[in-house]
Amino acid sequence: MPINNPLGQPLQTFSKAETRDMTLASGDVAYTGYGFKPTALIINTGSWHTSGASWGTAASDKAATCTWQDHAGNVVFSTNIVDVTVEAGKTQRSIVKSYDPDGFTLTWTKVGLPTQTLYLQCLALR
Repeated sequence: MPINNPLGQPLQTFSKAETRDMTLASGDVAYTGYGFKPTALIINTGSWHTSGASWGTAASDKAATCTWQDHAGNVVFSTNIVDVTVEAGKTQRSIVKSYDPDGFTLTWTKVGLPTQTLYLQCLALR
């Protein structure tokens, strides 16, 4: 996924830790404090009490790809930027809804009744 940089501007990055309470309902969440409008994201995630984890990227067009490991150790690919299954049928996943002036917005989808906290390490790029 190439990063669109037609003017050859210097790369700007900002890394920040975020969390997602997996008991929360599906919906949009804005992540702010990045200091600029990103054009790409890298988000690595995991949960403290499970082996579920994901490693996702999104390009300037918000198209994402993600490699994730479920609770049973299976490795799967998806078109979400985050996709974590902590137990069979208990998942939170997200897509990039928008790149915003001070960060980005993810649209979360909850499946089943996960109860853990999801830890995200987000790297925003411009």
